[in-house]
Amino acid sequence: IQYDNQTVTIDNLVLQSEEQSFALNGYVSQTSGNDLSLTIQKLDLAPFLSFFSIDELESGKLDLSFILKGDAEAPSLNLELLLSDLSRGGVRDLSVFTEMDYNPHYNNTTGTLRLSMAEQRLMDTTLSLPMEFSLSEGFSISKEREGFVKLTLLDLDVSQFSAFLEEITDLSGILTADVTINNPFSDLFLEGSASFKNGRLRLPEIGADYRNVNLILNLADDRLELTELRVDSAQGVLQGSGFIQIGEAAGDDLSKIDFTLTLNSFPLISNPSLEIVANSQIKLIGSLLNPLFAGNVNITRGRVNLDHLVNGTYSDSTEPPLLVLALEHKRNDTGQISTEKEQPLFNLDDLRGELNLSFARNFWVRSSDMNIELSADLNVVKRDADFELFGTVNTLRGFYVFFGKRFQIERGEVIFSGGKDFDPDLSISALYSFRGIDKTRKRLRLSVTGSLDQMTVSFELNNQPIEESDAVSYLLFGRSFDELTQGEKSEATNQALVIGGILANRLTDQLTSMLGERFQFDLLEFSSDTATSQVGIEVGKYLTDQLFISLKRDFNLGDTKEQVYEEIRVEYEITRFLFLQGIKSDSRSTGMDLIWRFNWK
Repeated sequence: IQYDNQTVTIDNLVLQSEEQSFALNGYVSQTSGNDLSLTIQKLDLAPFLSFFSIDELESGKLDLSFILKGDAEAPSLNLELLLSDLSRGGVRDLSVFTEMDYNPHYNNTTGTLRLSMAEQRLMDTTLSLPMEFSLSEGFSISKEREGFVKLTLLDLDVSQFSAFLEEITDLSGILTADVTINNPFSDLFLEGSASFKNGRLRLPEIGADYRNVNLILNLADDRLELTELRVDSAQGVLQGSGFIQIGEAAGDDLSKIDFTLTLNSFPLISNPSLEIVANSQIKLIGSLLNPLFAGNVNITRGRVNLDHLVNGTYSDSTEPPLLVLALEHKRNDTGQISTEKEQPLFNLDDLRGELNLSFARNFWVRSSDMNIELSADLNVVKRDADFELFGTVNTLRGFYVFFGKRFQIERGEVIFSGGKDFDPDLSISALYSFRGIDKTRKRLRLSVTGSLDQMTVSFELNNQPIEESDAVSYLLFGRSFDELTQGEKSEATNQALVIGGILANRLTDQLTSMLGERFQFDLLEFSSDTATSQVGIEVGKYLTDQLFISLKRDFNLGDTKEQVYEEIRVEYEITRFLFLQGIKSDSRSTGMDLIWRFNWK
């Protein structure tokens, strides 16, 4: 190896290990001619993959040929690279071949990229780009001259690449494409089509199983059209269509978009933390500079497991979207690649619109301390950079455990009135019924009012306001705070009741969790009354998204004359606001009602 007057000369540098070899020969100069060749043959990639912690591949071989000739200001380049015997999991015999030539007389670069598996050609890409190259300035692009990139996929079976995708399982389908991008650096012109047919994939992290995935894209001139999008999952269907048009034909904003997405009983997510099934129609219209959204999302079935949501571990991806569309606001007349950072054309801050989000029933929020069914009618509005929320969330039924005691939700209303900060108004009432030391029935009511940031909690005993200290005393000991401090003689009895109550509540939570998971009940509640030796159980389930049935039954565990209560309840949602309810109990509580629910502010 010799260096002399800005010229580096390498005379037959050769490294060899069995069939692997590395050879470098020739000279490179900043002031005169160049003649350099680099050759690599059958280089085993496995040690490099392990050293650099590249988990996407397990093995492979590299062959490379690089030739540089000509003057420093106008050299010619030729590159041939072959990656062969690539493997990962069940994928074997995958190879990637690329060739690139730069001709200084035409200031043009041509190239080929080919993907093959076991001698079967899967993908071909050819390109011709108006590029200039010199050793001193590097590469630059001329936007005034024409070029093209052509991509061809030949009925590619995507299941062959499932081993490379960690977050996707059971991947299958046929991908076909014949797309040409003309003048990619100036007057963009697209033509061709792409399709994905008979697809299947699973996303275990969100519990999604997508079947019959079909997608058809057509490109013509400055228009990309989504002709067909269909995805089946469980009993639901997702469908979409629309287009993006770029250029003067699109109007003053030089772009136009019109997409429609429709969901019909489609499961958006189904994992231990969340389950959401929805009907929806969403439109995205306008331009890339001024996009507008509108539509509605009606959740027909929802489950939120707060315990799993808080304790579960899910990775948050910070990667940008795979598809980023942009237009140039200013063209660089010199044809050089600009280093200035341009704002993306489709910016979320520019998005405007209104979306209605609703669920009439069959939406449950659960944890070890609660099981509450909700309904909601909300509007998600974006008038500037921030999203705002308007509307009401109501409770339909359920319970909440407070100080170890089960409060039945009487009513609950959360009102959102917009604004940058989500600070809704609260109006919640829950009731706990128990027998005091004198064995009389008492009703302790918990009320929450105010806003989320400035919440007020108050208590009533038999419809009379009481202090918080008295409420806590009743919850823990069944008597008022003054009675507790003066009743020294019954202290031992009180402590026994407290310990027994804690054990009973713990057992109730364990039974509820075990039976709920095994039999998939939507509603499962236990209650107990130590004063009368009575326990009760209530189970309920949505047989369909509109039909709910429940059974409530009391049991006497001791020698008591308390009446045993039994109730069967059936509810059917006719429309969003109209319900049919039937109850079978004693002679005074048996009948059928038609209920019309109307919420107002």
